[in-house]
Amino acid sequence: MPEANIALMHELLGLLKAMPDCRMARGIRFPQWYLLLVALLSVLSGGQSLRDHERFARRHHEELTRRLGLSLKRSPSDTAFRALFEKLDPQQFNQVLQRWMLNHPTLQEPLESLLCDGKTLRGSKTTGEDASQTFVAVVTVYVQALGVALAQASYSTDQSHEQAALQGLMIDLPIEEAVVQADALHTTQDFFASSRTAEPATS
Repeated sequence: MPEANIALMHELLGLLKAMPDCRMARGIRFPQWYLLLVALLSVLSGGQSLRDHERFARRHHEELTRRLGLSLKRSPSDTAFRALFEKLDPQQFNQVLQRWMLNHPTLQEPLESLLCDGKTLRGSKTTGEDASQTFVAVVTVYVQALGVALAQASYSTDQSHEQAALQGLMIDLPIEEAVVQADALHTTQDFFASSRTAEPATS
C-alpha cells in the first residue's frame, strides 16, 4: 500500500478514536471506532445492511484484529451495529468523514464542479396525529470528477428543508470557485444571498 494511503488510514483511525463513545459504558464489548471502521469497510465492499456488516466483520475478523492490534474473541453481530447506530450522532460522524476526505491528496487541487442531490430515506416516514407525513432526508455534495461524496447533511422534513441543508453545506466547505449543479428549487434569491455563490444556473 502506498505511504500516502497508509497515512490516510492512520488519520482516519485517529479521527474515529477521538469521537466520544455515544453508548452507555455498561455492556460495551467492541470499541466504537472499530465498529465504525468495519461498517465503513463493509459499505465500500458493497454492504447495504446490518447483516452485511456482521458478515463482513466475521469474514475479516482475524485479519482486522491482527492489523489493528486488538484482542477480540469474536466478531460483532448485527445487534452490536444496531445499538451503535441508534445512539450515533450522524452529523458528528459526517463531519469526521468530511474532515478526513478534505485531506485526501486528490482533493488538494481546485474543485471545478460539484453535484448536489437530496433524497428521502426509505422507511423513515412517520404519520402525525393530523395525518401529516414526515420524512428523514439527506442532502449530499458530490465531487463529480472523482465520483465521491464530499459532504452530507440529514434533517427531518418537519424541522428543516433541502435548501437550508444545502446552504449549510456550501458555506462550510472550503471552496473558492466551483460550478454547482443542483435542482431548480435552489435557484432562489434567498439561497444565493445567503451563500457564497455568485449567480444561479438551473440544471
